[in-house]
Amino acid sequence: MEETPYKVTHNRDVNNYINITTDGKVKKKGIFSDEGVFGSNPSGQVCIDAIEKFLTEGIPVEETILDCQDIRKFVYVRAVRGGGIYWPKFIVKPRQTDKYGKITLSPSKKYRRSVLGDSDDFDKYVVYFEQLKRDTVYLGKTVRWYYGNDPAASINYKTNDNLVPSTEGSVPCMDLPARLPLDINYPRYIEETYKQLTLLSV
Repeated sequence: MEETPYKVTHNRDVNNYINITTDGKVKKKGIFSDEGVFGSNPSGQVCIDAIEKFLTEGIPVEETILDCQDIRKFVYVRAVRGGGIYWPKFIVKPRQTDKYGKITLSPSKKYRRSVLGDSDDFDKYVVYFEQLKRDTVYLGKTVRWYYGNDPAASINYKTNDNLVPSTEGSVPCMDLPARLPLDINYPRYIEETYKQLTLLSV
């Protein structure tokens, strides 16, 4: 009979786990496997890399994610029946007033930090929420995205406008850029990594 001695096992469930053998080898299955970068359905491989390095080498999650320069490790891919459309929700326009100087459009406090941060420029502009068909971009039946800094943008089904799951705050990435985008939402990837670590009881 054969056996594989493990130093530690981290199981989310029976089909998704990371196990480390006594000689330091890592065995991964399910969402924690290495097929994320080159497989047919990549799903934020940078998070999996961060988990593995944290469990095996004690490297902080933030360090792995912030140091990653491979855009392929940040992307997600999903098949969308009927095709997907990108739906940017934020429109930023100069603050508007009526003839009496009264403000007719007021800034959205909810998205102040995520859109314009704490800059003084926020007092000069108004951010409001719009869902206009003319602002959409057709992406096709297989969509690829990474998470950016516009929390209200999304990818929706072309057939019924419903949200494609887990695409809130997404930025289409149908063609891989030569350089790493400047608007990657690193805190979101870090938060997702810690979420998965919690599910692994770490």
